[in-house]
Amino acid sequence: MTSFKQGMTVAVICASLLSVIAGCSGNGQSTTDKPAGEHAKTTSSNDEITVEQLPWNVEEGIDNGDRRVMVSFTNNTNHDITEFEVDYSLKADITDEQIAQAFEGTASGVTPEDVRNTSLNCTIRSMTGQGESATGFCDYGAWYMTSIAQLDLAEPDILTVQYVNTDSNTLDTVYYDFNSKKMNKGGDSAPLSSWPENSPRASMIPQPKSTLISDLLDSEDQLRFDILGFSYEDFQQYTNECVANGWQISTSMDDIAYFVPKDGFSLDLMYSDDSSTLSVYLNKEQQ
Repeated sequence: MTSFKQGMTVAVICASLLSVIAGCSGNGQSTTDKPAGEHAKTTSSNDEITVEQLPWNVEEGIDNGDRRVMVSFTNNTNHDITEFEVDYSLKADITDEQIAQAFEGTASGVTPEDVRNTSLNCTIRSMTGQGESATGFCDYGAWYMTSIAQLDLAEPDILTVQYVNTDSNTLDTVYYDFNSKKMNKGGDSAPLSSWPENSPRASMIPQPKSTLISDLLDSEDQLRFDILGFSYEDFQQYTNECVANGWQISTSMDDIAYFVPKDGFSLDLMYSDDSSTLSVYLNKEQQ
């Protein structure tokens, strides 16, 4: 495993900021052993999220034999959280010499200018249920951070939290400003999708048991959607349901299943363990 990111990174936060938010110990993946859809519990949009409900910790760790800056947080809110991200900015008095020393040997050809011009953030994109914890990684641009000394060059700017609002059936977002120490309650909102019951294309594949469907697009040529909060076991089960529905697997890997075209359409399943998401693509075959 190289230091170059392979797909989406996850994680967030700096140990030097424990005076801002109470830390929490421990690493490990988000516990997603619940059946798909059971993460979404009855909550209220009045149950506002506060930064104090999100204790976190950051420390150096080992992932698949590689040193990483690893971050963890615990979800003590009344909502299921799908994204937890902190964007950082370099401290005003940091010199190029300090940057070069902290990042020495981490990536070929990376210069202080590169570090100054790229994003520094820690991100966790996985379904983290109420009372559960999740772990991820900090990165700069396309590379993982490998030392706390790298993160110590920066300070957090904005915390982004995306969560499931079961009142409005939406994915809502709030932002915490580390400068003003205030939570912005009026963030973005994206509707969760309902299963298109009367769609001819939807009738060709099994209906997911999960209600957490996002980014659904249904047209004459395509049906595509994401299922949030999916475990690897859920992915395997849904693959088997497609087979039981008459689809024949042509190529199968750990996190991908391609099916032999049927009735003029191809079917692809792509699972992301990092974000606990299954992406489904039903595409009309080109003539």
